[in-house]
Amino acid sequence: FGIILLKPNDWVVRSLFHADDRATAIVEGWESYLERNPSICAIEPPSAIRCVLDRGKIDDLLRGIRHPKLRAAKSVKIGVSDWRQRRSEFATNLAALQYPVICKRYVACGTTESHQMIIAKDL
Repeated sequence: FGIILLKPNDWVVRSLFHADDRATAIVEGWESYLERNPSICAIEPPSAIRCVLDRGKIDDLLRGIRHPKLRAAKSVKIGVSDWRQRRSEFATNLAALQYPVICKRYVACGTTESHQMIIAKDL
C-alpha cells in the first residue's frame, strides 16, 4: 500500500470502554498489522489514541513532567462506583480545590458527551 488512511478512534473507544468484541478485534488486527509491517508509519497508532482518550492517563502524564514553568492542574478523580465507598476521602480532596471547579467526563473521545462539563462556583 502507498497510503492507508484509518482513524480508529471510535473502535478504540468501543473496545476500551464498552467491551465491544468486534471493535477489539479490529483494533487488535490493526496493531498486529503495524507490528508485522514496521516500515508502515502510523501517525495515530491505537496506543497513542488510548493515551489521549483517558483523561486520567493525561493527568498522570502531566504530573510526571518536571519543569519549573509547567505544572498540572489540581484534580480529583471520582469514579461512579467509587463514590459511595470513598465519599469522605473525596470530600477532603474536593475541599482542597479552589473554585470555580470544572467537572468533565473521564473519557475524552470527541463525542458530544465528552465535551459536556459542569462549572461549580462553590460546594
